[in-house]
Amino acid sequence: MISHMYLVLMISTFCLSQITVLLTPLGCGQVLDVVGLLYQYVKMLRLIGPQEWVFKELQSMAMMEFRFAEEESADNYVVRLACMLSFTSSFLAILCFEY
Repeated sequence: MISHMYLVLMISTFCLSQITVLLTPLGCGQVLDVVGLLYQYVKMLRLIGPQEWVFKELQSMAMMEFRFAEEESADNYVVRLACMLSFTSSFLAILCFEY
């Protein structure tokens, strides 16, 4: 059995960053250690800065995901967008929503 622990940094209703950590039952007993390691990793990223190769890899994966995405029916698309829009009150956040 895998438990889920979600750590989400929210600004207003716009999600700046999201980290999902899947923990085993043993990991759930060591949540503070996991959070400590996560913060150490974020500190390291701040010190070394963004790496271009990571950006390029993520960009390439997103382009492939978009290119080979399965077609979605119009009614499912509208329902999905309406659900996402119900969580925001900011016009800027609406412009940044995924489509």
